[in-house]
Amino acid sequence: TAFKGTSAVVGMSLRNELRGKRSNPADWYKYMQQGAQAVHDANPDVLVIMSGLNYDADLKFLASEPVNLSFTNKIVYEMHWYSFTDGDAWEKMPVDTLCQTVTARINDHLAFVTKTLSPPAPLFISEFGIDER
Repeated sequence: TAFKGTSAVVGMSLRNELRGKRSNPADWYKYMQQGAQAVHDANPDVLVIMSGLNYDADLKFLASEPVNLSFTNKIVYEMHWYSFTDGDAWEKMPVDTLCQTVTARINDHLAFVTKTLSPPAPLFISEFGIDER
């Protein structure tokens, strides 16, 4: 119930950068849906922000099985994209080729939620950047 009634708080993110042994679609559905429902039950006024798998770079599993919740129009999906997401490809591949590859991967694994998911949902790019080391 934290922040309930606080108009400056518009959303709550469930988990940042899921990874490791429990990072699979079956566990994602089980725990993310439980968490989303708990947030909604505690504070029905906030958006529920749901991260993907593989460091928030993959939501593709949702294409075949959308979430099943008691509410709909307040889910926002989250993604991260860094230059190192593609390894050293930015140093080895022609930029035009790599940009096409990255764009296709983002559309296939992430951005589809804004168009073809039923119902479509917003996609929040919450982290992005380059390796500045």
